[in-house]
Amino acid sequence: MKYFSSHRFRLLATTAIISTTLLIEHSSFADEKSNFLVFDKPKWNAHSFIDLKAGNRRNIGQVGFVSPLAQNDRSMLFTDFRYMHDSTSNAEGNFGLAYRIILNDWVYGGYGFFDHRNSSFGNTFNELAFGFEALSTTWEYRINTYVPLSNKKLINSSIETKDEIVGNEIYIKTINSETFDIPLGGFDFEL
Repeated sequence: MKYFSSHRFRLLATTAIISTTLLIEHSSFADEKSNFLVFDKPKWNAHSFIDLKAGNRRNIGQVGFVSPLAQNDRSMLFTDFRYMHDSTSNAEGNFGLAYRIILNDWVYGGYGFFDHRNSSFGNTFNELAFGFEALSTTWEYRINTYVPLSNKKLINSSIETKDEIVGNEIYIKTINSETFDIPLGGFDFEL
């Protein structure tokens, strides 16, 4: 896959290692009374949300549902499903699995998402997104990486010819122009 560079692989591997470390760290803190799959009195409950944004160039609507799969008093494994649509015909569905744990005064987490997007040009793209977060009452850190699973899609192709007279000769220039809808990979860091 040409979009999967060694840099992205290292970032993806780092995220996986940190998430695995958090899971192992969680198990070392667990005692007999705080079983990871306790549901008798859940600390966190499922919730849904609606987010509407109005703007000068486009309007965006989003709905989502977050539901714990397993939890104890310090950690939670949960799903996160979202759907977004805007006034320029972009639509996107995100299907994620995430884990968070409270250690001292910080919340650490790792997550992975499958994203399915329909662009305003009528093309469909899929990608994987992975991330790690560290949250406190005053700071939030996140690092994310995005791995496209789809290739670029041709939007428009045109051939233009242009006659040009140079001295006593006529030249015909042919210009081939193509426009593509391209899935973007990469990473970002939030502070």
